[in-house]
Amino acid sequence: MHRLVRRAREIYRSKGLVNLLSGVLHYSARKIAALSTFIRAEWGNPYRKRVPLQWRVRLLSNGFLSQSYFFYDISNLNEYVSNYHRDFRTREINGKSERIFNDKLLFHQLFDRVLNGHVAEALAWMDDGELYFFHDVDSFQQLIDEHDQLIVKPRLGGGGDDIQRITSKEGTLLLNGEEIQTEMLFARIRDKTDSIVCEFIEQDNYSSQIFPHSLNTIRILTMVDPDTGEAFIPIAVHRFGTADSVPTDNWSKGGIASQVDIDSGELSPAAGIAEDGTISWYASHPDTGEQIEGAEIPGWTTLAEQIVRVAEQYPNLPYAGWDVAIDANGEFKVIEVNSYPDVNMIQIHKPLLSDERITRFYESHHVL
Repeated sequence: MHRLVRRAREIYRSKGLVNLLSGVLHYSARKIAALSTFIRAEWGNPYRKRVPLQWRVRLLSNGFLSQSYFFYDISNLNEYVSNYHRDFRTREINGKSERIFNDKLLFHQLFDRVLNGHVAEALAWMDDGELYFFHDVDSFQQLIDEHDQLIVKPRLGGGGDDIQRITSKEGTLLLNGEEIQTEMLFARIRDKTDSIVCEFIEQDNYSSQIFPHSLNTIRILTMVDPDTGEAFIPIAVHRFGTADSVPTDNWSKGGIASQVDIDSGELSPAAGIAEDGTISWYASHPDTGEQIEGAEIPGWTTLAEQIVRVAEQYPNLPYAGWDVAIDANGEFKVIEVNSYPDVNMIQIHKPLLSDERITRFYESHHVL
């Protein structure tokens, strides 16, 4: 509270009453939106009634959704970042600069050169029925002819929502694995609003062997140490799609996630949400039977070094969740970056506040 009062005085003195009132309204609107998101998530959780009432009350009063009862070591709640702190406080860490990550088109344009071409290529932007191509292409049909597979996704937002995979195979068009007529596909594409068309990443053999029906990505969390200015990776996880999550590897939609050993790139057993809301662990993939535990990410050391290098160049973006895939050539490709990444999937493997350096980071940005 004292911090907010001091900040209000600074704004009033430097920018005047109008800007102060505008800031208060903006702050209040975002706080209400975060609280509304929290309430909707809790109300829509089918497992909340399975949680003992006394624990539901305790969890909710501390900012955790009821499902945390099944996810975490509830005897040590103080070691976990809560859902409320993630949804409201961590989204403020990057300030207005968050738009660089939240806008996928802007991110592609700014970071492709910084990452030396290691960014998934954006091919077109579509809005209000119009297509705008970034290269010497005249039509969507030509894009399909030149690329056997394409990904269409919203320019803004995250969570794997509304991602569509277009495949051209022996004269047949598939949308998310299902056959579709050319006219119908083009009609659906024209209906898309504010979306981008990206290249499809053909993933490395280690990943496609484990699960071939989704692009299996690595989520790398980066923070910039507030005391030294050095970027570091506190944790990374490797997601894999399942029959339930296809065409994405999204954890909240049925995918599974394995922790990555930061030093070696070796994978731990993977965690996924079971039908009863509890966490199931898999040494091998539940659909393909391929071994996960002990598998190693090719070129992990180089990948981690490059991500840390870039994160350190942008101190105005001290908090990021990088989604990265290893392509068929063994090269890494950054798919997108999240400004306030989900912590549920991460904290299944490691409570973030059990690490003093991570706690110090969150405290310095007034998350805790």
